[in-house]
Amino acid sequence: MSSALGEGLSQFVEGLAQKADGWKNTPLPGEWKPLAGPAGPSRKEAGGAAEAVFGTPVQRMVATEDGGKLTRLDVLFMERAAGAAADEAYLQSMRQAASKTSAGLQAKMGKPGQLVKPAAGAAPGTVVQEWAGAAATIRLTLEPGARLYVSMIPLQAAGTAKASPTAPATAAKGKPVLLKSRLEEKPNGDVMITGLPELQPMDDESNHALRVGECLAGYYGWTMDVRAVATANGWTANATLDNTFEVLEALSKAAKVEWTQQDISDLRKKDQPLDMMEARRWIDKGRPIVYRHMYSEIREAFLFEFAKQYEQNPQLELPSPKDPVEKSKWLHYDEKDDFYGSTAVIIGYNKKRGEFLLKYPGYAAGSQIIRMREEELNTSLLRVYYVPPS
Repeated sequence: MSSALGEGLSQFVEGLAQKADGWKNTPLPGEWKPLAGPAGPSRKEAGGAAEAVFGTPVQRMVATEDGGKLTRLDVLFMERAAGAAADEAYLQSMRQAASKTSAGLQAKMGKPGQLVKPAAGAAPGTVVQEWAGAAATIRLTLEPGARLYVSMIPLQAAGTAKASPTAPATAAKGKPVLLKSRLEEKPNGDVMITGLPELQPMDDESNHALRVGECLAGYYGWTMDVRAVATANGWTANATLDNTFEVLEALSKAAKVEWTQQDISDLRKKDQPLDMMEARRWIDKGRPIVYRHMYSEIREAFLFEFAKQYEQNPQLELPSPKDPVEKSKWLHYDEKDDFYGSTAVIIGYNKKRGEFLLKYPGYAAGSQIIRMREEELNTSLLRVYYVPPS
């Protein structure tokens, strides 16, 4: 959102609140950068800095499109960086910005119609105001010390959504699975998927990708023989090869689901970051994400040890992502170098701490979960796979 866009973008966003045709026919003004995420509606982020929208300066704006039509707009006004302190001055500034934004919305829409329940993982004291106009539903969310943002959804989209995240996912050859009911929100802000099957430990490293596939199939209630379908698709017990793609492709074919995989090389060519907001939404639907990443025994041991210590002392923090010494320890993919990789399942997140929670199926019981800052997760990425339940 460069200065060239300026007022035009503000007028466009505010006009969506009252003009239904704006959602249907008007192209997004200015330059927008695609964001990586699962199959389905595409997400784009406006670049640069914007002037005020609804009376408040904007930090970030993300648009969601489906079939070339705008279906959602998220306007982020304030967001505290992971690991940064939320002192009283910042909290007061956020409250003032929330009041100003609410007043700006009221000038366009009138008084808010209702307060709605905050989403999973929201900070304590979160307040959500909702306006239901003739053109769009608008929600202003204040997560004290964390985020202040507006979400806008055209009115017709709310009534024609293809599937509700609370609807049961139908498992292949099994009973419906209420995936969202498996989410657990903890007092520390962790939002975690529960109910993943516990599997026998791997007999060697070559079974790692297979264990991930078996974990996903067991969680979704798919009854196929994962080893058999993976073998038929080219999986072999070979510790020197990454067979994750073959396993998940076979799994998706057998379950007859549409799946998405994204490769770090492709993302770099497109200058396209992994969309962390969309990853959290995927988790909010009760869906694990398969994550292939750079591996070193030293880094893995550090993250496992931190996870164990954190269980005893929840005040512990991973080193700051701004620390150059810490960043030097993160693993980076270089296509010219030989490297080792490992495959995990992302099963949760903590927005307040800026972390994701990863599980390694087939590792020894009690040594399967690590916490990783989202910056390191992005840096260490090799591939990410989104496999839906149906």
